[in-house]
Amino acid sequence: MEKLRAELQRRAASIPAPELLLRMGYPKPREAVIHRLQQVLADPDLGLSSGGFDFRFGSRAFLCALCEALGMIEDDYLPTIDARQQWLREERNAFKPYIFIDTGFKRSDRPGTRIFALAVCEPMRRLTFPKGFWRRPCHKQIEAARRRVRQFMAETDGDVKIWGTAKRFLFFHARDAAIVIDPSGRVLGDWQGGVPNRASLRVGHKEIAAQPAADDQ
Repeated sequence: MEKLRAELQRRAASIPAPELLLRMGYPKPREAVIHRLQQVLADPDLGLSSGGFDFRFGSRAFLCALCEALGMIEDDYLPTIDARQQWLREERNAFKPYIFIDTGFKRSDRPGTRIFALAVCEPMRRLTFPKGFWRRPCHKQIEAARRRVRQFMAETDGDVKIWGTAKRFLFFHARDAAIVIDPSGRVLGDWQGGVPNRASLRVGHKEIAAQPAADDQ
């Protein structure tokens, strides 16, 4: 994908954005479309992961129109686009491994704390991994999880704020299956089942919970 992006950037550099957009089928390119073009050219996924639509082109159609307007033939760009879209679909649908920090927390530990506050703070008990981490071999995932645990302990001394102090870590490599890791990074065994003592808030049939941000390791 990076090779295709570099080639598009090279070809587009000598053409003013309004002229290039005219070639793509925009009769009167507005500032918003010019901005979209700039974003697509700067994006490692060339806009394929954004899901953008401007009432003329979706993300894939926009990219294909751009390639055509820059004089590329389909054989030079379609296989790359197809492969990246497949990669993005797999990434979107795959289970993303993460570490749950188990402090042994019970509601009785914080009797005056509202469930809403606990639900908002739930992401504090999760350590996540970079995009594509799930594709690594299982043994490499476990080694990375052990390093992440040791890093967390070195940086925080196990303090998880409202939740207390880390007693163990559950590395979930599947939805209901985890590896138990102690604070020193040693593997203790397997865990079957979901996250223990998970705090969440439901409004009707919808669960309201903040999402943890992915770590860049």
